[in-house]
Amino acid sequence: MLLSAIALHLNLPFTGSDVELDSMNELALSSPSQLAFAVHKKYFAELESSKAKAFLIPHDLIAHLPQNSSYILCDDVSLSMAYTTKLFHKKPIEPELPRPVIGKNSIVDALARVENGAVVGDDVIIMAGAYIGTNVRIGDDTIIYPNVTIYRDCVIGNECIIHSGTVIGADGFGFSHTKSGEHIKIYQNGNVIIEDCVEIGANCAIDRAVFNATIIRH
Repeated sequence: MLLSAIALHLNLPFTGSDVELDSMNELALSSPSQLAFAVHKKYFAELESSKAKAFLIPHDLIAHLPQNSSYILCDDVSLSMAYTTKLFHKKPIEPELPRPVIGKNSIVDALARVENGAVVGDDVIIMAGAYIGTNVRIGDDTIIYPNVTIYRDCVIGNECIIHSGTVIGADGFGFSHTKSGEHIKIYQNGNVIIEDCVEIGANCAIDRAVFNATIIRH
């Protein structure tokens, strides 16, 4: 997505080159293809060292931008960030993706659902009522108990056990606010990564990150 399209969506001007962007990220973790943002002048050091090429920024931080940066000048960066997250939000289901890949000796119950783009490793068990979302990756020898829900783009490692009723990758509670107090959703565009040999108990909720990954490790 071009920076100019984001500026048009926000009804704000942009300065600099019209950069192609594929996602958003925090200042310290951003790459040249990501849109970063700085809310307050206390972040000026992270801003100066950021690898991003495009920013949402308030007026008092312009002097701290890296050389040759492009930016959208915002009166309220937090609010502009919230509006922009919607532009990078992916659809929950993408039917046009390739059919799911199921590894050797894996068992997927007939009452489970595995969406297109998902990849399931070898010797995996997925029980009735489980939902495996778009582009989910599940490693070898993992057990998914009944009625587990794994949202799109999440990653489950090898030899994991996910007990019944658990939800992995739902949105966390994230909102910005207008001056009149209206709640504006911050779309959670990251994912969840469950590393190898992790066991998740019944009825747990592990929310996805806003930009990067929520990581659970052994």
